[in-house]
This record gives sequence, structure tokens and C-alpha cells, in this order.
Amino acid sequence: MAAVRLEQVRKSFGPVDVIPGIDLHIQPRELVVFVGPSGCGKSTLLRLIAGLEEVSDGRIHIGERDVTDLPPAERGVSMVFQSYALYPHMDVYRNIAFGLKLARTDRRTIDQKVREAARMLQIEELLRRRPRELSGGQRQRVAIARAIVRDPQVFLFDEPLSNLDAALRVQTRIEIARMHQQFDASMVYVTHDQVEAMTLADRMVVLNRGRVEQVGPPTELYRRPANVFVAGFLGSPTMNLLPVEIADGTAALPGGGRLGLGETPVRGPATLGLRPEHLRLLAGGNAEAAFNARLELVEELGEARIVHLRLADGTPLTVRHHHDDLPAPGGTVAVGLTGPHWHLFDTDGQRAAGSD
Repeated sequence: MAAVRLEQVRKSFGPVDVIPGIDLHIQPRELVVFVGPSGCGKSTLLRLIAGLEEVSDGRIHIGERDVTDLPPAERGVSMVFQSYALYPHMDVYRNIAFGLKLARTDRRTIDQKVREAARMLQIEELLRRRPRELSGGQRQRVAIARAIVRDPQVFLFDEPLSNLDAALRVQTRIEIARMHQQFDASMVYVTHDQVEAMTLADRMVVLNRGRVEQVGPPTELYRRPANVFVAGFLGSPTMNLLPVEIADGTAALPGGGRLGLGETPVRGPATLGLRPEHLRLLAGGNAEAAFNARLELVEELGEARIVHLRLADGTPLTVRHHHDDLPAPGGTVAVGLTGPHWHLFDTDGQRAAGSD
């Protein structure tokens, strides 16, 4: 196992700073997930750690070694790619064993490691098949097995589940989580899927335009987002972000209505964050209602409904609703809070206060 330490790592392509300068410390045996929208720099950052891209400035340490100028093969890392990157003319056994053969490992050790990795990932019966004879999920397991047999200090995963269907994504995600528990190695995982990030990560690194917006355990980032970007990125559906005016612990909502927040240091204009699961629909005229809204659309999920509303001034609002008592689209509903769950962000978009 080994720590990974980035010290003011920067990457530029010509005049464009893709990674303007990042400091990050990944602990031994930690699974850290880089997450963010497309183009935020998460895959570039992973490739810098792997040695597939050269840093423009800064240093990268893996364990006690400065690996900034070392080639990928000498960094003690194994990488699983989105595209599997299997050799089509080789069977599964030889694909898994390829890196070991390059390292001149003896045949007995190769056979032992290949079969152990195949057993762990339940692909023993596939060892004599070629990649074209495998499903997408099976190919991804082969790619993971190829990474396992090298006994790396750090596993790197670059959106490994993005080509799989929904059921296989869940299954393979569970296998990666189990692998993390079994292996004495650090893991760095890149995804744009926040479900993968939330369920796998010991810590998440939320990136935006090459900059780190927030680092921490998934529950901390979800409950206490550091700024409007993190608040709006994490969560499905995303957090409702409403422009409000704060006075005497009360938020004046867009389009009318007021919401009591209690004691808060915030005064004047702010952004109020309300998660869809912390809102509830109430019977018309209910005294607990904070405001009224027009119902526009209902998405049926089975265990819940995602209700899309519109405030009087046209501001959209989303509620996760668990009951059947809904008016038809176009009707008016009253909205209240399920409890004291709210977030306030200042005019610069930074967290200023919150109930959690």
C-alpha cells in the first residue's frame, strides 16, 4: 500500500491551463473518487498520476518515491480503462498474464496469479475465450483481473463502468468495492456518475474546471456542500437553489412566500438550498405550508415520484414525493419542509450557514 501525494500539480495544453494547480494527499488503502462534469479535468488528473501525461509543473509522490519523471511501468500503478484495452488476438488467460510476462515473471507464479484473479472475479470458465466472445461486463472483469495480478501499490480506474448497462454497472461496482476491502492498495477512481462516487468512495474530490471545489467523505459533501457548485452537482434530483432575501431569520422566497429558518448570521441577498427529499406537499391551505406552487410534471419512479413545480415567478422547484395524493398537472399545491433541512450560500456562492 502507498500514499499518493500531489504537490501543486499543473497541466497545460499550450496556453490553456487544464489543471491550474492541485494539492492532494491520498492515504494508504484509501479509495478516492474524482467526480465532476465532463471537461472538469478528472481523467487528465488520473493520467498524470499514471504517467500517461507529463505534468507542466509540480511533483507527484507515490509512497516514498517522487515519480514525477518516471515512466508508467515504474510507478507501481495499474490502470483500468473505460475502453477495456484488451488484445483481440489473445485469449483471456494471455490478456491477464501479459503484464507479468513482460516483467519476466516465472510461469508458475503467472499461472497462480491469473487463476486466483479469475476465481475472484468469477471468470474462470472464460480463460480460453477471446475478447470478441465476451460480453461488456465480462471484458471489464478481464481488464480488472489484468490490473490485479500486477500487485500494484495503487489502482487507477478511468470510468470503468460507463460502457455497461444498468444491471452490470451495479454488479461490477459491488465487485470493485469488495476488491478494495481485500487488497492492500490505494485506489483512485474517476467517474461522472455520482451514484458510483457516493457508494464507492472513502473520500470524494469534486472537480470543476480543473480546480478542487471540495474534498471529504460522501456524506459530509452531501450534507454540508462547501459552495453552490457542489450543492447543485451532488444529488439526484439536484438541490433546489433559490434566490432569497434574508431578514430576521426568515427567507423571502421568489414569487412570494416566506420560510422561517431560525437564527442565522446571514442578512440580505443569498441563495437558499433545499433538497427535493426535504420538501413535502401539503393539503391546500395547510398552516405549515411555506409557499404555494403550480404542479407541472410528475416522474414515476415506483418507490417515489419526482414532482416538478413552478413558483409564481417561474422559478422551478423539485420535490421527491412518496404518496399518491397528487393533483393533476396545472393544479396548485402547498409546499412545506420535512424538518429543519436547509443551506444558505452567500453572494459569492460559498456556504454561509445551514441546519445540518
